[in-house]
Amino acid sequence: MSIAFAEGTAPLTLEGIGHHASKTGEPAFLTERRIKAMKHYVETPMPGRRDEIWRRVEFGDLDLNAATVRGVLSEPMAVLSMLSNEARAKNVFWDAPEDAIKERPELMEKYWNTEVYAAGATGSTAS
Repeated sequence: MSIAFAEGTAPLTLEGIGHHASKTGEPAFLTERRIKAMKHYVETPMPGRRDEIWRRVEFGDLDLNAATVRGVLSEPMAVLSMLSNEARAKNVFWDAPEDAIKERPELMEKYWNTEVYAAGATGSTAS
């Protein structure tokens, strides 16, 4: 099967994650978490009709290849409101993850993508 990707996009692969990390100079902990998440995605089988939580979902024309494409955004997806001084005093960071990595790496390492929950989970870690 051949997949056509839009200009400025590339398939999301383990190698691509490593290339992106070296190109952008992102911290090692973030690259490790991206790789762990990608491996989890690749190793997790598609749900079937016998899996209770997925029994009534119609997957039809679901294109998983489209879900593994990294795009390039030229415009921000959202504009965030101003952060109050009170929130700032409590170490709340209210900006894009790319900015948080540069400005508050210690918070990102402590909290960003630290847990994976299975579909339907109510808070117990399934990683």
